[in-house]
Amino acid sequence: TNRPVTAVQREVTFRAAVHRKGVARERLPARLRVEVDEKPAGEIPLPGLNDDQDLIPVTFTHRFAVAGSHLVTFILEDDALPGDNRQHYALEVIPALPVLIVDGDDRPNPPTRSSDFLRDALAPGRDPSPVAIVRVVPIQAFDESSLSRDLPDREGSTPRVVIFCDIPRFETGQREAIEKYLAARNGVLVLCGPRVDAEHYNSQHFRNGQGWLPARLVEAVGDSMDLTKAARPIPASFFHPALEIFRDVSAGGLADVLFPRHWRLSMAPASQSVPIATLTDGDPLLVERSYKEGRVILSTVPFDPSWRSNLTEMPAFVPLVHELVSYLAGSRDRESNLAPGQPIRFQPVGESAWRGEGLCRPEAMPT
Repeated sequence: TNRPVTAVQREVTFRAAVHRKGVARERLPARLRVEVDEKPAGEIPLPGLNDDQDLIPVTFTHRFAVAGSHLVTFILEDDALPGDNRQHYALEVIPALPVLIVDGDDRPNPPTRSSDFLRDALAPGRDPSPVAIVRVVPIQAFDESSLSRDLPDREGSTPRVVIFCDIPRFETGQREAIEKYLAARNGVLVLCGPRVDAEHYNSQHFRNGQGWLPARLVEAVGDSMDLTKAARPIPASFFHPALEIFRDVSAGGLADVLFPRHWRLSMAPASQSVPIATLTDGDPLLVERSYKEGRVILSTVPFDPSWRSNLTEMPAFVPLVHELVSYLAGSRDRESNLAPGQPIRFQPVGESAWRGEGLCRPEAMPT
């Protein structure tokens, strides 16, 4: 799914595929059943196929009305090998995604700040049930307690995602807080703009691929006064889960966004960073890497008009922010959905929570 963590009543899309092998090629069921929390939730018809088609993609959308952990199951009719006819996915649904936005603008009373656009995209003032609860703090007030403190009026809402808006520099204590936050399986989005001190970012946070920053900042390129030469995103590069919904959008999509100026990057092999969106001049727009147990996405542009980009004016802006935040909030998804052979780890929340839980196979669960 593109949203391993989602808010209540938000549409989630699940994608899977039916594989035909061996005797299964001789007969294909007419439909795939879907269960949510072990209750029927619908059916997906399977189309007629050519004999040489062995992979059939399937899609299912659903809205969860109740917060908590939910299980989605795709089920095929039993055949000669019934053990591979079910696929499960565990999803966390929360009332709203807790997001901390850290603003690097140190002007005393500017008419607008970089964080304004992000805050309005995630939690509009007139929305009675926004997808996120948001706190905005200036970089001077950001410290480790900012990451461990509940957001306003919501118990148990420590930030799942932190967005850094064009921060000039981070102090040593702030860097250590970020690294500790990522180690706790959280997500970070870094937006680089005109205020960024590239030398500081490279020496303190990239550290030749050993730090938490996904890439080295080389230089800011382009002319913000010449829109005719502005780079645009390439939709063919949108195969990342947070971006795939924009691949086939025509008018008003990311392909129509102009980026007259952006940061050029250099990535070290040791960092294992991956470009997840590319510009028409060949430079990355977004780069991702895993750091410790968390995820970091680096944007080579700010999400504001400071470099005369039209991003915040486009219909794609709000969905883009939502998709990136939802993806980064899913860093803890690996706790629930395991690959074959991956160990199961359980950590009680405090000693008082440990009651001597046991482990059993699904078919042995008490009814």
